[in-house]
Amino acid sequence: MLTVALAGGVLALFAMFLITPQQLNYLAAQKDGPTPIPVIVTPMESAGAVPPVKVTGQDEYIRQRIGINILLQSGYLTGASVSKQPGEWPEQRYLLQMNQEVTAAAELPSEDTDSKQVAQRKINAAELAIAAVAVEKFNRTGLHRWMEWHYAHAYLQLFGRLPDLSLGPAQIRISTIRRIAAQAGIKNKMYASFRGSDDSLGAALADERQSLQIAALVMFHLSRDGADEQEVLRNYAGARAHTAATVDYAPIVQCMATLVRGDGTC
Repeated sequence: MLTVALAGGVLALFAMFLITPQQLNYLAAQKDGPTPIPVIVTPMESAGAVPPVKVTGQDEYIRQRIGINILLQSGYLTGASVSKQPGEWPEQRYLLQMNQEVTAAAELPSEDTDSKQVAQRKINAAELAIAAVAVEKFNRTGLHRWMEWHYAHAYLQLFGRLPDLSLGPAQIRISTIRRIAAQAGIKNKMYASFRGSDDSLGAALADERQSLQIAALVMFHLSRDGADEQEVLRNYAGARAHTAATVDYAPIVQCMATLVRGDGTC
């Protein structure tokens, strides 16, 4: 009886911290699975095959195939098509139709005082953010997200602050947001939302649209000293070491950002 009573007490305590579905604001593709898009994946995949002997461009092609499949599953596209170019190893070129809700969410506000370099950095940051969030969503199941947010909500209720874990679709730590806010300075209005309470930041990270904006701001900040895109991505993901692997985080996400950019290939 004592065991039953204790178990009941634990369940009752846990129920106090339950998050209702309305408190999480993921885009529809992540609530009920990927949103169907007018693309037949199989023919796109069977349009070419990786050659048995490594040839020029093979690494890029492998990353491209991985990246396009992640984007297809993300719900961030409304359509896509592929074409083959003549050559020794046919180059696969993808034309993507981006979900405008997603691109608008990641877009950073422009200022009249922005130089051409700053304006381009903002555009690149938004593209990297879309790609990075798509990867983070792809790597996490609905159960993972459910457990993550119930733990974070319970921790906030008990201790008055969020745990320093990677949270939300963008998988960003509160400590990262606080550090960037401090580095940017209190006069920098662009990062005003980064100086909010843990409660408000938690709500923003739980909202996929706001997570895309936060991710773009983080990418923009990380590129401030002339860092190249792969360095920015390694720092975004927690200072991952550079490797020469074909399938690695930074090269894959950079490839996806290039596809989002509309270049058609990595």
